[in-house]
Amino acid sequence: GITAQHHVQKKTLKLHPLAIIGISDHHTRVSMGGSALPSSSPTIGLLFGYQQNLTITIIDAEEVETSANPTTLSDEQTNHIRTKIELHQKVFPTHEVMGWYKVSKSNN
Repeated sequence: GITAQHHVQKKTLKLHPLAIIGISDHHTRVSMGGSALPSSSPTIGLLFGYQQNLTITIIDAEEVETSANPTTLSDEQTNHIRTKIELHQKVFPTHEVMGWYKVSKSNN
């Protein structure tokens, strides 16, 4: 008979404190009223870092300006996100967008 072997590769995620502080600062400003958004708005942003083999390293987080109900992005918001990515990568050319974050009071 044929025997199937399952080979599981261990993946590692490293999260730099700077990214945690950036997310926390963004959420605190919105939830405490220090933003144009309502305090109940979710905070959404980009996660920058790099991947080396099976290790993903998240170095930084950049907030993304959204509306109070961010289900779709306008062309202006999309262009703003592209510009934010380009500027970040000019300073840190090895960083890529590795994902995004969302912090909200609901489970949505």
